[in-house]
Amino acid sequence: NVISPKIKVLQKRPARLRTLGENCKEFRMATPIEFFRQVRSEASKVSWPTRKETTQSTIAVFIMVVIASIFLFAADQVLAWIVRLLLGLGT
Repeated sequence: NVISPKIKVLQKRPARLRTLGENCKEFRMATPIEFFRQVRSEASKVSWPTRKETTQSTIAVFIMVVIASIFLFAADQVLAWIVRLLLGLGT
């Protein structure tokens, strides 16, 4: 019974940390062509949003940006007024 050094190391770990079994294959880098085939295969499994969902999300983001901009502008003006008041500038 010959066990590879990698498996021996894994067997010393607690069961929850063991990730490879005795029959595992060595990791092999995919060629660029294989890689792009895998990417295409995975991309086809993705649940892409519809045009309507994308449009609604984009509008929501723009609205939130406008609200945040107005809030930050108002906060900046109030703080600037307080600083001018405390320092006696702009009288």
